[in-house]
Amino acid sequence: MAFCVIADTTFYGTLSFTPYTFLVQNVFNSISLFYGANSFHFYLTQALPFTTMTLLPFILHGLCTGSKDAKPRLAATVALTTIATYSLLGHKEFRFIYPILPILHCFAASSLVSLFDHSPRSEERRVGKECSQGV
Repeated sequence: MAFCVIADTTFYGTLSFTPYTFLVQNVFNSISLFYGANSFHFYLTQALPFTTMTLLPFILHGLCTGSKDAKPRLAATVALTTIATYSLLGHKEFRFIYPILPILHCFAASSLVSLFDHSPRSEERRVGKECSQGV
């Protein structure tokens, strides 16, 4: 961050921090609304179904079943917080959520494995988990 401040201050001739300036111009002053505005539910009703297509049911299943452990819960929190934060902005685009697609694909993969893995080894793991949980 110090290098960023030094480089920007040298280039612009005045004390500046570009990430802060970006936030002020695009979020607080709403210059981005010049390019269009969408409703708050854009990511939930349009962007996620479009970008994930047929994986969306498996992603939702993976989010519901896989968020019991700490690491998947952290990944789910990151993905959902990102979507919630971007939903607060006026200007929305599909490309803004592309960085969280790999996280969502991991939840879809987890769901698909749990739904379609009927090998004897997976049955032993499930029975072992149930026995260790007292079921």
